[in-house]
Amino acid sequence: MAHTQTHQRVITIVFALLTTVQLGACRFKEWKGNSTHMDASMQDATSDTGTDATVDACGNACTGAAPICNATTMQCVACLENTDCSGATPICDATDNTCVECRIGQGTTDCSGNSCNPANRTCTSTTVGSLAACDTCVADEECETNATGTLRCVPMDYQSSPHGTYCLLDRATITGTTCPTKVYIESQTETSTSGVASTYCSPAQSQTTCEAVTDYKDLCTLDTDCGHPSLGDGLCRDDGAGLRCTYECSGDDDCSSANKCRNTMPSNYCCTAGSGPGCS
Repeated sequence: MAHTQTHQRVITIVFALLTTVQLGACRFKEWKGNSTHMDASMQDATSDTGTDATVDACGNACTGAAPICNATTMQCVACLENTDCSGATPICDATDNTCVECRIGQGTTDCSGNSCNPANRTCTSTTVGSLAACDTCVADEECETNATGTLRCVPMDYQSSPHGTYCLLDRATITGTTCPTKVYIESQTETSTSGVASTYCSPAQSQTTCEAVTDYKDLCTLDTDCGHPSLGDGLCRDDGAGLRCTYECSGDDDCSSANKCRNTMPSNYCCTAGSGPGCS
């Protein structure tokens, strides 16, 4: 009798164990199926940077001018690639995910060889690399690179007031990193229009302008024929070669080539010939 009862208890325990194993197997199978489904959903949500699969990343709020969700930054943007842009702004600028006509510094490809205006990222009619020192400009890539160094488009002042943007030599690109010993002798720390912070070589901005330097030795009749017409930065003087444009100076280094700074009243100026008084 005792043997029979023991046998029945063993059977009961084995049955209970089998039931538990079967139930565990069913639950594992169910969990595995759900896990596979969840992984696939998560993969879909993170592998595509478009709006459909990354709705949750941007809170399902991408509309209007920024209809596309950038899943990396979790921000709504105008574009992620060029195919998101069209019309007059066919290029997606990856720096800020904006549709533009051209990218800063990429005029050679984006504007068929002309520069890209960094102020509004539109193409200009100025050829890349076509401007020399003291030429007016809007973008760094318009300025030439010559044997001395690289020129960039830099804001200038005249007598402490803003006075346009001009191609100036980047001192960091010059061998020996010193400004030339004539005319472009003044070092100024600025950020170029295309965003390059450096030290640039310019004429003395307290006494002259790039316009006056560019007009140097041109024929003239009046001071207003020289330099900027409304600033009084240019002078018309005769040093033995007829009336010629010149500009104010404080020393010989302000003047080009071997020309001297003539000490005269009411202001010193760069000699236009070597034969005049104080110029030889």
